[in-house]
Order: sequence, then C-alpha cells, then structure tokens
Amino acid sequence: MCEAARDGEASVTRSLRLFAQELQGLVLSLRGQADRLVCEAHPAGHAVAAAATQLGALADELGHHLTPASLQRALDCETVSLDALVAEAVASLSAILSPGQRTWRVSGPPVLLWADRRGLRQVLARLLGEAIRSSGQNDWIEITWQIEADHLILTVEDEGAGTATPGSIGANDERPGPDSRGIGLRLALARMLIEAHDGTMEVEALPRIGTRVTVWLPASRLRHTTEPALADATA
Repeated sequence: MCEAARDGEASVTRSLRLFAQELQGLVLSLRGQADRLVCEAHPAGHAVAAAATQLGALADELGHHLTPASLQRALDCETVSLDALVAEAVASLSAILSPGQRTWRVSGPPVLLWADRRGLRQVLARLLGEAIRSSGQNDWIEITWQIEADHLILTVEDEGAGTATPGSIGANDERPGPDSRGIGLRLALARMLIEAHDGTMEVEALPRIGTRVTVWLPASRLRHTTEPALADATA
C-alpha cells in the first residue's frame, strides 16, 4: 500500500509539474497580448496585464512547491550546442509571446557543452521568461556568452522595470517591478540545475533599469569553441 501511495504521489507530482509549465506558457502569451494592448492605448490593456501578473503569481507558487529541496535526478549528459539551444529558446518564447515583441540581441561563439540538454532548456526558458516578464513591448533582451580561461560566462539582461524595488514604476509602461521573492521563486529550479552542472548563478536588479542574470559554468563542461557569431533580431 505504501509503495502504491508513493507511485500515486509521484504520478500526481509529474502531472502538476507539466501543468505548471503549461501555465507559465499561458502567462507569457497573456503578457504578449497585454503589451500590444498597452502600446495601442486600449482601455483593457492594463487589466489584461494585471490578470497576467496574478496568473503568473499562481504559477510561481505552484512551481515553487513542486521544486524538490535538492536535485535528485542524475544529469543525463551529452554534447549539446549552447548557441543552438539559445536560438531554440528565443524562437519558442517569441512564438508564445506573439503578438507581443521583444528585440533579441544574441552574441557569442559557437560552443559545445557536456550537459543535460533538457536541464539547460529549462534554465534558458526560465531566464528568458523572467526577462520577458520584466520588460515591455519592443524592449531589448540581450543574451551573451564568452569563454574565459577557467569557465563559460552566460548573461541574460533586459531593459525592463527591474526587480530590486517592489512597486517601482517602469519607464516604458508603468508596470510595478516584481519583488526579490518573486524572482527567487521563478529561478529556483534554474539555479539548482546550474549548480547540478557545477556552476553558479547571480541575479542583479536595478529599479527602472533592468535585470541581469549571470551564469558561470566550469571549463570541465566545455567541449569545443570557435570564432564568435553575432545576431540581432526583433521577434
């Protein structure tokens, strides 16, 4: 009976995690609709944005309670292309956000990593999702990475309202910036996955300026590097 109960709990937990992920996608889609309505001075724009914020808070709480205290799953590592994963994440989130738009600034050398592909996808989805939520219509989101002697540095930065001061007013659309607890809830799993890859993550936020998340991965995760490739697009 105990074993059956554990199996049932595990099944329900998996289902709720999938639901939380789908809910986060719905939040970004609603956010994109709100951005467009606000830019068009539609009277419902701020109401839709408020609904997206409330729904996002529910998704954050659900995700927080489903995040394990420690990462039990062993990493399933393989050789993965960082630049390909970034391009995939940008394309996926841009499609979800539509008709909302962000200007993506992507810069970094082609890099192969020895890493868990699914785990890195989740990290990028959460980092870029947070940047979308912290920014407004047509704002830029910059994704850069570079190789130093003993590590890879990946940075995601936006020009949104920032997260340092609760209730601060953003310059673009008068949105309150999320508080530090909110960003902690949203990026808890991303931080755990990075730490499971022997890396570290740091968040910096300034009111009315934006948020920067920096990830460091050790040289032991690097498999190959070549010359830098640059990209800049609005999607």
